[in-house]
Amino acid sequence: MDIVVSLDCGIAKIKAIAFTVQGRIIACAEVVNAYTVSKGGMVEQNPALTWKKVVFVFHELIQKIPNLSSRLLVITVTGQRDGTWLIDKRGVPIGNALLHLDTRSESMLQNLVNRNIHVNIHSLTGSRINAGSQSIQMLWFKKYAKSLLSRAHTVFHCKEWVYFKLTTERGCDVSEACSTFGNFKTRSYETEIFKMLGLTAYRNIIPRIISGEREYYPLSIAAARTLGLKSGIPVVLGYVDLACLAIGLGGFHTKDVHSCSVIEPSGVHMKVYPNHSSLSRGGGNVIKSPSGHTVLLPYKQSVLRFQAHNAATLNFDWIASVLTGGVVAIYRNQSLFKAIDVHDFLIDIDKDILRTEPVNLMYHPYIDPIGESGLINDKYAQAQWIGLTSDLTYLNLLRSVYEGVSYAARHSYETLGTTPKHIYFTGSGGALTSFRKIFASVLNARLLTTSHQEPTALGAALIGCLALGVYSNLDEACKKVVDPYVSNEDPYGSPDPTLRTHYSNMFKLYKEAITTSKPLWKKLHTLSS
Repeated sequence: MDIVVSLDCGIAKIKAIAFTVQGRIIACAEVVNAYTVSKGGMVEQNPALTWKKVVFVFHELIQKIPNLSSRLLVITVTGQRDGTWLIDKRGVPIGNALLHLDTRSESMLQNLVNRNIHVNIHSLTGSRINAGSQSIQMLWFKKYAKSLLSRAHTVFHCKEWVYFKLTTERGCDVSEACSTFGNFKTRSYETEIFKMLGLTAYRNIIPRIISGEREYYPLSIAAARTLGLKSGIPVVLGYVDLACLAIGLGGFHTKDVHSCSVIEPSGVHMKVYPNHSSLSRGGGNVIKSPSGHTVLLPYKQSVLRFQAHNAATLNFDWIASVLTGGVVAIYRNQSLFKAIDVHDFLIDIDKDILRTEPVNLMYHPYIDPIGESGLINDKYAQAQWIGLTSDLTYLNLLRSVYEGVSYAARHSYETLGTTPKHIYFTGSGGALTSFRKIFASVLNARLLTTSHQEPTALGAALIGCLALGVYSNLDEACKKVVDPYVSNEDPYGSPDPTLRTHYSNMFKLYKEAITTSKPLWKKLHTLSS
């Protein structure tokens, strides 16, 4: 048996990726995932449909690897954080699941914040609660749908639901459990959190903690029959997707603190600590502020801390669509209409942006209509330019947008402790050489990249290998499997030293402008409502 399959249950896609134990991709199958958005902030997913999609990707994978069943060493499941999936005693879902994007419990969250309970919870979990947290969503059920909560035998997250369908085992991954109801230092549930939330009566529906690097359960007979595999294949409940991504990018090391940035529609910035005791070294008491999140890693007392901002490449798509929309209008007026792809447009002018010098133009990248639920945590936050003049060009505007997203990253790292000297960098934003250069320069950090196409799935695969004893520990696994893919030779991944002073001065003004703008954003919202 020489194949490891990682099952990544994301919001947008469900993917099954087959690897060798050395990390080489053999085959991949994926399907678009589905969820519904309704009034009142409701964002839901159908658990039964999610399982059907899992079955579909396995059938697709078997088409590509006909002898998969006999070669399969282990299946590891990872996926999205947060959300609430209620399951009854028979294992049947109780209605649709609430995703982490669901904000109907916003009033419950605000009540806890007003009473400073969020601070006490953060001191234990190391993670800021939000409307998508399972604990807060359970408060919503308690108040508005108590009958559903009373019927629940178990409350899952997405990947735990899929793991249950694969194995019939009811459990919760340790990284997910401790960021919601646990203590990141003890890696166990914290009774005090249930008391603070008023959820003690529902403690019994929270499943036991499973540490995927140490234990696994066999693929059930029923699941094996459905998937087209043989029963008994080991199945591992992996850590949350961000933990797997940090591992697969190369961010885990047993010495020193390392950093990772993900630039997709949203931005995520992580610092990986070899031991939770090092959280306060060289970066202040970063765990005492009720901001950011702490996620456990599958190695001794190692953890990662992360901050996120709602919009990263979402800003790129917006400004490109505005600019190309004007061009399309001109073509249409001249009867020369042709479609312009915004991504092609950004690639075409990539080098032109690099030839444009930075100016005193500041952009705040809060373009998401729901505001900013991450770093500055302000639902009224809006994107804005400060410093517009008539002599600026569209290239100046684009460069300022790239700089604004980079300032948001620097702001995130600042709240996590210190700004890093090296950053493991990934995401669709990295396709733009100009953005990579600007990002490196704003943060004054060298970018390291991986040539591996599926770093999240790779990280999950390694956790499965640890459970089966293929590697003795995560350090050994990363050195043998992950590190060979990592490179620091990107010519656009080094900071421009001549811009260091300019960007430092602009970053100070960037933060000052946020403070000044907050009351104005709220007033603008009041006017529009």
